[in-house]
Amino acid sequence: MQVSVLLALPNPRAIFGYEGAISEALRPTGLQLITRHPGTQDVRLGSEYFISVPDQAAADEAVAILRAQPGIEKIEILN
Repeated sequence: MQVSVLLALPNPRAIFGYEGAISEALRPTGLQLITRHPGTQDVRLGSEYFISVPDQAAADEAVAILRAQPGIEKIEILN
């Protein structure tokens, strides 16, 4: 199961700030924000991330944490 995350794109440098803040917020849960397209030079693709979760409860917890963070354009739970 995955939680798909799309970061907002005010400017390319802001992505790294959002990514760091989201990673810190997830740290206590043991969940990790993972880039969907490592090494891409495309800013839009570089804003796509996911979180692998073991079950619906962990997905719901991740979504709650993500909703509290700035800079997120879209969150989606994928089975």
